[in-house]
Amino acid sequence: MTILFTGRGMPRTAILVAALASLVACVAPAESEPAASIPAHSGTAAEAVAEAAGAERPWWQQPTAPAEPDVPRADTSFSFSGDVLFDVGSSTLSMAASTQLAAVVAAARERPGAIVTVAGHTDGDGSETDNLVLSRARADTTRRWLIDHGLRADQVVAIGYGESRPVATNDTAEGKARNRRCDITVTAGPAPS
Repeated sequence: MTILFTGRGMPRTAILVAALASLVACVAPAESEPAASIPAHSGTAAEAVAEAAGAERPWWQQPTAPAEPDVPRADTSFSFSGDVLFDVGSSTLSMAASTQLAAVVAAARERPGAIVTVAGHTDGDGSETDNLVLSRARADTTRRWLIDHGLRADQVVAIGYGESRPVATNDTAEGKARNRRCDITVTAGPAPS
């Protein structure tokens, strides 16, 4: 249906009303057609007319999927026995340490912007000062390994606690073994976008 308005002898308001009526006639259902068969449309009137005529929208007007909300990602914690990563009284990494620490690198790479905290701990044998120095050296050695294997220096923090944070008694061999450890936490960064 084509309607031509010349505007001669018609006030402008009448032209606008007639144009609107013709637009409604194009979009409104015929009397024999049920209203439910016309899909609801929330766009502009021009989009509604184009949609009713079967025209596709240009790519920039296509609906987009809603963005995924930022969901906090859980931290990942690792606790390695000091005997697994280091020899007793040493801050040199053992041969088995590479396999264990590779899991930390993988977890950090899954989380862009992640911060990795390396906390070294010792048992209660020896002086408090020596244990603090040893725990710091172990944490620093672990940090250097993580950086050498792909993590950024600004994303890895090393802390030595010495014997100040035991998880078991220092009165038994088993308890001492549990206290000689390296705890590593990968604190999640924001979700990738």
